Amino acid sequence: MKQLIQLVLLFVCIAAKAQTIPNTLSVSGSVKVERKVTQYKAKILLNMDQVLYSNPEYKTLDDLKNAYFNMLRTKGFDTSKFKEDELSYLTYGYQKEGTVYFYETTNPQDIKTLSFNRINGITVYIQVKAEVEEGTLNKLLKTALANAKENATRLASAANKKVGDIQSMSETYFKPEIWNSYNNDYEEFLTVSVSYFLE
Repeated sequence: MKQLIQLVLLFVCIAAKAQTIPNTLSVSGSVKVERKVTQYKAKILLNMDQVLYSNPEYKTLDDLKNAYFNMLRTKGFDTSKFKEDELSYLTYGYQKEGTVYFYETTNPQDIKTLSFNRINGITVYIQVKAEVEEGTLNKLLKTALANAKENATRLASAANKKVGDIQSMSETYFKPEIWNSYNNDYEEFLTVSVSYFLE
């Protein structure tokens, strides 16, 4: 008899718990992110492996450096702002000597000068810093939440339900500023995930 009472109580508890679990709906909302390029970074690799065959007049790394720097100076470029990092060059695994210079600027013309004025043995890698303007992040979040609400309403309507209050929400990892290779065709979206109670 005692076991029967315990069994009945167990079923009553399970039934009561099942009735308290609310119906919810989970959706995503997104908004396109517009970033503004605010800074440029160049990594300039000087590599004697390439020079010995294509430009035999440069016998040493100093010859290559002088030729490159002089070419840039004739274009009005200030090479004194270069920062040399010889250890960075070692990570490339080349057999001949070389070095790496870093340069940062907010002037796109400087980057154009570096990109268009090279000689064999010089490789230039460009990165850009793209930022979301201050005060824009909250606007983006509100727009993404509004999009999530639209998606939830459409989905709930298909099931003859109404959307209630928000149960929970989260956003994808979003960095206000990023460094990356320049790609003007890339579209970035801020996405939020939202769970609503159904009525």
